[in-house]
Amino acid sequence: RGRPERPASSRSLAMEAHGPWLPITSPRTLRACKDFGTRPTDVFVCSYPKSGTTWTQNVLAQIITALETTATFAHVSDVSPFFEIDPHWTH
Repeated sequence: RGRPERPASSRSLAMEAHGPWLPITSPRTLRACKDFGTRPTDVFVCSYPKSGTTWTQNVLAQIITALETTATFAHVSDVSPFFEIDPHWTH
């Protein structure tokens, strides 16, 4: 005589399907991230979703390029890619 089972929430279904990762992340990409070789001069932006990540990436891109007016890119992901997103890797 236990409690009736509650329907699974969309969040728990997502966790079941993808773990704590976004559905745009694959095990292959996670392995590529793990094996990625870093340099002492690399800078990582680590933030919560919807907390100003793109703005921070743009500020850092300007600082790193010393505000070069010739440094152009279509999107900040061209110079500061999201590691956990599959399309940013050429496996």
